[in-house]
This record gives sequence, structure tokens and C-alpha cells, in this order.
Amino acid sequence: MTQEGISMEKIMGPEQVNIVGAGLAGLACAKTLAEAGQRVRLISFQHSERAQSNLAEGGINAVLDVMGEEDRIEYHYADTMKGGCELADPIMVQGMVHEAPELIRELITLGVPFHHEDGRLMQRNFGGQKLKRTTYVKSSTGKALMCALISAVRKHEADGLVTRYPHHAFMRLLKEGHGVRGVRIYDRFEDKPLDLEGPVVMACGGMNGMFAGATTGTTANTGLAAAILFSQGVSFGNLEFIQYHPTTVSIPGKRLLISEAARGEGGRLFCLQDGKKCYFMEEKYGARGNLMPRDVISREMAQRSADFFLDMTGLEERIWQERLSDLRAEIRHYLRIDPAVEPIPVSPGIHYFMGGILVDAHHRTNLPGLYAAGECACAYHGANRLGGNSLLGAIYGGRVAARTILGVQSRLSSLRAAGTGPAASG
Repeated sequence: MTQEGISMEKIMGPEQVNIVGAGLAGLACAKTLAEAGQRVRLISFQHSERAQSNLAEGGINAVLDVMGEEDRIEYHYADTMKGGCELADPIMVQGMVHEAPELIRELITLGVPFHHEDGRLMQRNFGGQKLKRTTYVKSSTGKALMCALISAVRKHEADGLVTRYPHHAFMRLLKEGHGVRGVRIYDRFEDKPLDLEGPVVMACGGMNGMFAGATTGTTANTGLAAAILFSQGVSFGNLEFIQYHPTTVSIPGKRLLISEAARGEGGRLFCLQDGKKCYFMEEKYGARGNLMPRDVISREMAQRSADFFLDMTGLEERIWQERLSDLRAEIRHYLRIDPAVEPIPVSPGIHYFMGGILVDAHHRTNLPGLYAAGECACAYHGANRLGGNSLLGAIYGGRVAARTILGVQSRLSSLRAAGTGPAASG
């Protein structure tokens, strides 16, 4: 067919679900749909191995209580709500934290090599949480989760349930009345547009490319898809909530993230005042000052005219070898500093976008037939995301969107029917 002078190829056949984005949220959605026998098109600008999700470092949160601290799901809920300034949807957060333990167990069966010591699964401290509930793979957790989900989805590629479109750009939604009937994408190799029918799930990540040089994320996520959606009438929310991570370092083209895992393992922030070290977070907030939420630490840094450093020289060599060897290698490579010997200079950098496409508890947007999950969606984090909840929210959100499309009754419906939202936090 021809439209506006452009040769168009229209893909027909049995209805399929179109997922735009092949990071954690997109892969989790594709896996859930394929396991139910639903055919899926997985659309991405580049291969999954280059998705933003691979850059996530510190870990993924879940109440497993393997550290003997009597952790409870309601504590995870309360920490998430408090960290987000009580602005997150309580029902959505309830669903996420309740499913988190099951999600971790599934990831283990998929082969994710979470850190163990003496045969016991380990969890670490992370900012804004009083107890150890962050499960991790050194400081490369995102990469490990992506490897597992890529492999799981590849099996469904082999059986024909998932079809990859790995070098295709999102162009626009195909609308019919008030709803969405499909998506138009652009094949960058063949130099032609394609129209694909069926429900659409946006899992296209944050808008890091708008802040090149100031963000820890991949600048391949330009925000263009979000802008097109906005122009087509998709509702957005909380766009003013942009998270600054307190420990980043400037490198060519972007900011290098120094994982919160460093502080979770004992790293300490200080600034220089009159030539002397001032451990400012500990002085104001006590022993756990270095593990305050990211927005709190970044704000404290912004209020001081000083040079800031992260001191990890007190960490045991065993911690470096077993838990942070990849972080140490990264710092040595980019900064030519051994963090076990010398404090490293840090400053806040743009890290995460809490706002985005407005979705309900089932990841539906304001347009029927359109769903969203992952960082592109406004969902679980309120005004500030807790470390370890990003990977969790991405995978869980992708699963919920898939279940909604499949018409499967999820835990969210039960929670809403029972009225166990904010009251369940204790």
C-alpha cells in the first residue's frame, strides 16, 4: 500500500502483541505472553544486549529474610512508599512487593547466579531501607538478569511464539477511534516502514538522551518515543520527578555510576571543609547516613559548596574480591584510581525518571489497546525510587501488562477487592 508517497508493507495474520523495547520490562512481558501461547513481536532499536537494563548494578529487592533480620513484606512496602514521598500508587506497590519473593525464586530457576556465601543466598543493604533485602550479582545484577531473560525468551523465538524486530524504530501508534489497533515501526536496515496490528506494550525506557553528558543512562534512549506518544494523546504523569544519583563521575559523553552497592558494603561519603574530612551524612543522620535515599543525599550535596568523595578504603579485601570486583575494575579503567587505596571524587548525576506514561494498576494507559511498563511508565516509585526497586518494577510491570492482555486475574485485583492498600503497611 502507499501512504504519503511511502511504500508500506503491512504485516497480517493471527493477532499478535507488539512490544516496543527489549530490556527487562519488554523481555518479562514477552516471556509471560509466550508461556501462555500468545504470539509476540519484540521490537527494538538495537539488540537486548545493549539495552539500558544491562547497566543496572546494585541489585533487586525482595523480602526473603535470608539474613535473619525478621524482614517483612509490609516493611518493603513502607520503605518504598516513604522513599517516594507517599506519592506512589499504594495498590501497585503492594502488588510489586508481594510478588517480589516469587520473582526472585523464578530468576534463580532461570540460572541467575545471585551471590551466595557458604551455600546461603546473601542480601545487602541499600539506600532508604533499614534491612538487608537487596539480592545481587556483585555489582552487575542487571547484566545477569538480562542474560537469563534473553535466554528464556530465545527458547520462544525458536518455537515461533516470539519474533524479533531488532533494528526497528518506533514511528507512531496506529489509532482507531479512541483506541490503539497497532504500531508503525521503521526498519533501519531495509529502509522502510512496517504497520503491525495488535495491542501495543511500550517498554522503551527513560529519557536519558535528552541530558547527554549529565546522565548515567544510555543516550540511545532519546525520549523521542515518549514525545510521539504525547503528541498522539497518551497521558503522562510526574514528569518533574527526575532522580539524581549522589555518586557519579564524569566520563566522555555521560556520567559513570558508582553503584550504591559500594555504600551498602560500607563506603562512606565525605567532603573537604578547611582541608579536613567531614563525613557530612553521618554527622547529620547518624550511622546509616550513607544509606539515606538518593534524593536526600543529593540534596545535602547540592546545599554544600565543597568537593565530595566516596571513601571505600576501609572495605575488606574479601568484599572487593567476592562482591565488588567488577566495580573496582570499572573505576580503575575509567579513573585510573584503585578505590581500595584512594577515595574517589563523586557528584550527583541524572539517573532515573520516576514519571512517564501514566498507567493504572494493570499497566493500561488512557488509550485502549496501549500498555506501558518499565522506566517509561509512571508506576511504582512516586517522587523518588529506592535502589533495587528498578529491576523489580521493570520485571514485575512487564508481567502485569502481559497478564492484563491475557485477561488473567492478578494479585492486584484481589488486593483492590479486599481493600488492603495503604492500611496493610502497618
